[in-house]
Order: sequence, then C-alpha cells, then structure tokens
Amino acid sequence: MKILIHFHSGTGNAKRVARAFEQNFLTAGHETSLHNIEDQQTPIDWESFDFQLIVYPIYGFNTPQFVVKYFKSLRPLVKPLPTYIVMESGEWLKLNNAAYKHLNRFLKRKKMILRGELHYLMPYNMIFRHTDEMAYRMDQTMQSLAKLDAHRMLALETFHLETIPFGTLISTVVRIQYLGAKINGVFYHVDKKKCIDCRLCVNQCPVKNISYDEKKQKLVFGPHCLMCQRCSYQCPKDAIFTGLFNSWKVTPKYHYQKPHKPEQNKHPNYCKHSYAKYFSWSEERILKGK
Repeated sequence: MKILIHFHSGTGNAKRVARAFEQNFLTAGHETSLHNIEDQQTPIDWESFDFQLIVYPIYGFNTPQFVVKYFKSLRPLVKPLPTYIVMESGEWLKLNNAAYKHLNRFLKRKKMILRGELHYLMPYNMIFRHTDEMAYRMDQTMQSLAKLDAHRMLALETFHLETIPFGTLISTVVRIQYLGAKINGVFYHVDKKKCIDCRLCVNQCPVKNISYDEKKQKLVFGPHCLMCQRCSYQCPKDAIFTGLFNSWKVTPKYHYQKPHKPEQNKHPNYCKHSYAKYFSWSEERILKGK
C-alpha cells in the first residue's frame, strides 16, 4: 500500500506521533510519504495513495485553524480517499473527541472519506509542564498504541471516537479561540536582555507571523498567531513573553527520556482520574494486542 501522512505540530508532539505511524507503516513494508502541512508548495499526487492519515494537536477542543484552512483550500479529489485522523492533547476528555468534526466538514467536500479517529495523550505545551516521568510515560504509551492502530489502518478498519452530548456545539462555541489566538499574539514581545538574536522564532513560525525590523532592530509579532507555542518553546534563552497567557508557558523542552530520579509533580490532582482512565484503557489494549 501507499500511504500519505500529513501533520501539523507546534512544539513537536504531533510530529512524534506522525513519525511513530510512519515507522510502523514502513516496518510493515508499505511506501509512506510524510508531509508537513507547513509545506504547501510541494505537489501531491493524491490519486496514487491508498489512504491518508492526518495528525495534529487539539487547540481549545478544536482542530487548529491552520489545518482546517489547508484542507479547505484543496480541490476535490477525482476518487474518494480513505482518511484517518489522530489527534493529541494534554487531557483525555471526551469533550476533546469532537475536535475533528469541523475539519471533517471540509474533508467530505474533498472526497476524503473519514474511516476513523483516535485521540492520544501527549504532554502539555501550555498551561503547565508535566514531569519528565509523565512525559516519558505518555510517549511510550503513544508508541505502543500507534503500533496497534497502524495495523488497524492498514486493514482499512472503521472506528470512531465516542463523543459527549452537545460536544460539537461546545467545540463550535469555543472556536472563538481562533480569533483569540490572533489577538493574544499581538501582545507577544521579547526580553531584549535575554534574546541572543538567533531569529529561530522567525524561521520556525508556521504562519510566518514573526519578522525582524532591521531599522528598529527588534522582533515584530503580527496578527496571525496560532498560539502553537513553538516560538517560546524553541527559544534557547526563554526570551519570549507569550501575551496574556505567559504564565502558561512551558519550559524547558521535553526530552522523553526516562528520568533517573523521581520528580515532584506540582499538579498531582489535575485531570487525575482522566489520566488514570487513559493509561488503564491503553494498558488493556496493549495487553490484548488490539
């Protein structure tokens, strides 16, 4: 089979998920193309693929606007293309399970037929930083689940997430965060005492929202922010102030390595039962091998 994997990743979690699936498809002997949605110039031979997988983080109970705009801009395909979606978030709540539905409206118009959705846990890139132990556990669990779910996709199985009543309505209302992210992005600025002028943030921004004013010799943040957190997360000097939500900034980066010694969890009760259910559900699936 020939498989196309699209991904959008702010701080790297969704990219890790996409690469986990890519490796499983390749190991199973299937030709796989990995496409970063930020690359919108490279042509895609859509008709040559047997199915596609779309991987992205959940932003405010929704698909990132950047991902929606990309698929909305495409021309309808000549023949239907089976499609799977894998979303990742920092909390395993059923409210998050409806995040894909807005995107699916446009997939249908492009003859991309949704056969299944999945929701994995990965460590937060905002609100607070998980412990290294939790990040490692989430990542290891994702790797195991991706192996199982890759085989389900290769068999073109159909599976759908369970959503809550009014989940789609709530997701629709909260979609105001698309505008909120743009407004908040205008308040981003840089601590000049920390900044080393590496311009990594300028080069890494997925929507080219950050530029450098040569005359004023300063970074300029525009009105198109996604609040993906990549600029602050990647900044080697933690020099970026992320607007009204700066207190939610996550630093330093996650390295997904098993910690050598225990680390105190500063938020032990946050989504405690939700996390417990996720790991229990995952362990049961992994033991059963399906």
